[in-house]
Amino acid sequence: MLFIGKILLGKIKMKNKFITEYVTKQLNNLLPDGYIIENLDTYILKTINNLMFEKVRIWKENPELEVLNSTKYPIFLYKLSRELYLNNEIKGATKIFYLNKILHSIDLFYEIDLKENFLLGHTIGSVFCKAQYGNYSIFWQNILVGVDKNKRPKLNDGLVMFPNSSIVGDCIVGKNVVISANTNIINENIPDNVIVFSNNNKLIFKKLNKFYAKKYFEIKED
Repeated sequence: MLFIGKILLGKIKMKNKFITEYVTKQLNNLLPDGYIIENLDTYILKTINNLMFEKVRIWKENPELEVLNSTKYPIFLYKLSRELYLNNEIKGATKIFYLNKILHSIDLFYEIDLKENFLLGHTIGSVFCKAQYGNYSIFWQNILVGVDKNKRPKLNDGLVMFPNSSIVGDCIVGKNVVISANTNIINENIPDNVIVFSNNNKLIFKKLNKFYAKKYFEIKED
């Protein structure tokens, strides 16, 4: 058992070394300002240990970080930027945030707390403001969580935002809410357990009887 443990530890160290070198080369090539993030390998190891990919249904059999997986890698970069930020490595956090923006066309700032479990179905064109976010959220491409007159949304657990949807301004969005494609919510509250559609700029609610995010995550409801 001790021998097996040493093998596993060795594999983890090799994986961490590869990812550290990979990220470093990307930073040097795309953002060559000469700034070196001290102890980057330590931050990366902590980030990898907190990715929570094992809870994602499609990754249950393969929860490992893959740098060529364009769904996993932007999540990793966001969590790495946040880990750096929480440890007061602001310039490093800024560089990783910018790297994520360059590679994946996503604006997801390190001061934003997306909680432990979330999915970025596709990243292209998605913009997130410093709103309040819940756990087990899923965001597809070209979504907007935005500010209106200094008011920011408050979002709860189990939010799903389909492509080209937006939540802007003074909104409280309940638990287990699905925003359908091309639906815009501006300065309106949304109750728990609904799918939201838009028809002639009017919001229409359809009752949800199950926790929708369970389609994506291995989770237990409270």
